[in-house]
This record gives sequence, structure tokens and C-alpha cells, in this order.
Amino acid sequence: MSGARLLSDDQAGKQRRRFLRGGLCAAPCVVLLVALLISHQSARASTSAERTAASAAGRDEAARTEACRSHEEANLLSSEEARRQTALAEEWLSSQPRRATARGDALAPAGAWFGEGRGGAAVARALLAGRLVRVANPFPPLVAEQPHTHALTPIGCHPHPFRIEKVSRELEALPEQLWTRFRGAVEGFQFQHHHLTVKPDLLADRCPSYTQALEWFRTSFAQWMHNITHLEGFSTPSASWFRPGDFSSPHNDQDDGNVVAFVWHLTRGWDERDGGDFVWCDPYLRFAPTANTLYLFVVRDESDHLVQPVWDDEQQCASPRPKRLAINGWYKLLGGVQPQSLPGTRHIASQAFVFHAHGG
Repeated sequence: MSGARLLSDDQAGKQRRRFLRGGLCAAPCVVLLVALLISHQSARASTSAERTAASAAGRDEAARTEACRSHEEANLLSSEEARRQTALAEEWLSSQPRRATARGDALAPAGAWFGEGRGGAAVARALLAGRLVRVANPFPPLVAEQPHTHALTPIGCHPHPFRIEKVSRELEALPEQLWTRFRGAVEGFQFQHHHLTVKPDLLADRCPSYTQALEWFRTSFAQWMHNITHLEGFSTPSASWFRPGDFSSPHNDQDDGNVVAFVWHLTRGWDERDGGDFVWCDPYLRFAPTANTLYLFVVRDESDHLVQPVWDDEQQCASPRPKRLAINGWYKLLGGVQPQSLPGTRHIASQAFVFHAHGG
């Protein structure tokens, strides 16, 4: 053919072989390049996913931090508000004319639930077994008022039985501005209730029986707790009033060295339909705030309990609702350190230990 150089068969074969060798050598390079591209894209996607997850985790942590800060600020404001209310209440009390100081009835336990006898030993064993202890009528119910009574003593232990109704009547008569509201929220626990936080000596003329009751819990009860637990501590009683809307969500009281918790109910004529029940979580037990009933329990991981909300429907009531009143507090370890364990304690998931101190 004119204008073209024809390759011999030998030359054409050599050219084809060179082409094929070049193609075969290039193939692994192409595969490697594709693999590198895929790996790069995967790495970019993985890095992007990790960044997204880290960003989400950061946002969640920031949200938790902000929530904790909000709770802390709310609780701080609540504490400041409580201190301010207490100061105002004490200022108001100090400005009122003093009354002739009446002699308060001394508090004394009824029957054998308290002390070193068989009943007291049974209560101590139940406490150390981790059980909720319910003492029915721990102090003498309404009796003819005795003159010159000035000690709180159990029934059968004092010649002049204490008249518990005097404590509840004294507290019921106090003006609302003397009760300090406590409210707060931390992770897993919310509460709102009212406490009497003014100095007891300012109430001596208005509430002599109440101040005597506080003294019994601070002295005789504290000594008994020391004998049971073998721990040096002190008792912190105060009056509480759960008003309509007040409540406490589940909690176990593990804080500030609390060893044993106590609640002495003073409510007279409470209607169970108004709520305000004391609820033990494990096993599930529910108790209306019956007057002259005392609850005791060792503070531990398993001591979860709550107070059902008091229903806010007073406007529908034909007569004023009784006040849900109690004297409650803790036997606390000196130094405020939470004890790791209480000598001899163990957890038994069982019904409450009920002791009928007097008259069922």
C-alpha cells in the first residue's frame, strides 16, 4: 500500500506483546488507585460520623451541665429564700407581745416500744434488720389534762401521761408566715414542703408542748438511738406541714450523716382522699398520715420512700381541711459523714414491723 509502512509479522507481534505487558502492568495500579479512593471516602465518612457523634455528645453534656446548674441555682435560691423567710418569721415573733409561758407537757413514750425492755429490743432488732418500723400510739392519746406535767414520757412510764393533742393544736394555731417553704429539684428527686425553722425558744410561750416534744427527741430519743446503733450522733427534730400541692418524690434520705429517720404524725381527722400518704417503695407499702403514729427506719440504699402529693382542692371542701402536721428528722452521725454501714444491719424485703404501743 502506498504511503504506509507495513509491519512484518514479527514486528507486529512484538508491538502487541509490548502493549499487553503495559496494560497488565497498569491494571494493579488502577485497582490500587480505586481502593485508595474508596478508603479515603470511607475515612472521610467515618470522620464525619465521629464528629457528628462527638458534637451530639457535647451538646448532651452541655445540656446536662446546664440542667445541673439550673437545679443548683434553683436550690441555692430556695435555700436563700428559706433563710429569708426564717429571718422574717423570727423578726415577726420578736415583735409580738410575749405571753405568759405555760408549762409544757413532757413527752413520754407509751407502753414498751421504747428503751431497754423487750418491746424496745424488738423495735431495735427490726430497725437493724432494715425494716420499716411503725409504732401505733407511741405516746398517750387524749386523756384528762393533768396539772404540773412537764416531761414527755411513754404510757406506763410517767405518772402524768403526755397529751399529744396539745402539740397539734399549738402548731395548728401558728400563723402561716412562720412556716418556711422548702422546694428544690436535683436529678431524680423533687420536693416541696413547709417547715417550722424558727428558734424553739421564740416559740416557748406559744407552743410549750411542742418545744417539750423537740426536747424529748433531742435527748431521750437520741440517747436510745446511740444505744441501738453504737454511733455517736445527735437528733434534729422539727415540725413539718405538707400544704396542698406539697410532696416529696422517691428518695432514701442518704445525706449529711443521716443514720435513722423518724416521722411522728400529728394530723387529726385526716381524710385519706386528700392524699399525703407516706409510701414505702420496697416492698410497696402505703400509710395515711394517722395521728399519733411514729415511723422509724435506718437510712440506706434500700430506704426509698415518698410523700404522695396533698391534693389542691380545698375550694371544694365544705369545711377547712386538717393540716398534715408531723415532727420529723434524723439521728445523724457527728461530723456529717454518711456511715458506710450500721453494725448488724441487713436488708430484708418484708412487711413493716408494727408495734401497738397502747390500745391498738
